[in-house]
Amino acid sequence: MTLEGWFSNASFVATALFLAGFAAAPTFSLAQGVAPPLVGGGLVSVAVINQERLFNGSAEGQRIIAEFDRQANELARENRQLERQLGAEERELTERRKSADPDEFRGLAAEFDRKVNGIRAAQKRKLEALFARREQSRSGFLTRAVPVLLSAMRERGIKIILNQQAVLLATDDMDITDEAIEWLDRAFPIEQDQGEDP
Repeated sequence: MTLEGWFSNASFVATALFLAGFAAAPTFSLAQGVAPPLVGGGLVSVAVINQERLFNGSAEGQRIIAEFDRQANELARENRQLERQLGAEERELTERRKSADPDEFRGLAAEFDRKVNGIRAAQKRKLEALFARREQSRSGFLTRAVPVLLSAMRERGIKIILNQQAVLLATDDMDITDEAIEWLDRAFPIEQDQGEDP
């Protein structure tokens, strides 16, 4: 068994991160199953938030992203180190084939295959755990954001906040994403100050 198709590709982790992206991240709304903007003959105050920009633009969101990137880069470095290590072992095994007894070599090759498969499975579990932690951190951010936004809604007289991705048409003045980022940055000063702490 060679290392082609897994370790010898340019970057196992980088490819996985690119394919996954943040496209599958959970969405949230402060109004589930709400009535249309006209309620009881009067207008209901509605605002719009770009959820991606809210997360990416807030200090806490950026801290989460930076920590994810740090761990992803660390895993990528580990994969490259394992690639070099196993590549050297494979070359050594190829050289031994020239002089080794066929039965002995088959045993050595089978042992090497088991080692490669074991490492591949372990690194895959690490990658899956990394993405799970990312999604957990993002979900936690959105959960903590809800009471902050609700408080600001009461102060502003806003009855409904919609995710911009679910809105067909809206005027620019309905978008309060920048204000919401400021609210969250004020609400999470400890997380903001701790920034890069592990």
